[in-house]
Amino acid sequence: MRKMLVMLVALVSFAAVVRAQPAPAPSPAPAPAPASPSPAPAPGGNGGGNFDKTHPRRAQVNNRLNKNVADGDMTKGQAAKDHKEERAMAKKDGGHITKGDQKKLNNRIDRQKARDKKDGK
Repeated sequence: MRKMLVMLVALVSFAAVVRAQPAPAPSPAPAPAPASPSPAPAPGGNGGGNFDKTHPRRAQVNNRLNKNVADGDMTKGQAAKDHKEERAMAKKDGGHITKGDQKKLNNRIDRQKARDKKDGK
């Protein structure tokens, strides 16, 4: 019983302290809206052609293409063709490539390397 009385006194004194504090100042007015709103993104979800160039699947495919050119496993022309296809896939899918697109591109790279190896290039 004594603990309950002590807790009640503490609660009442806390409430008195809270009531005695001044009310917080009102928050400042929000900043005005920009004079000219930015255009809405284009349909298709790619933000008018803004690609997510750092998307992990895109980065993997592009790094692989660039490495193959640097290693001499692929010509710049072959890589350019695959880069163009990758960009078209990304544009279709809102700035990134799907796992299926990634697999298709990686399989194409593998086949090209196998053909070149077979031909002795």
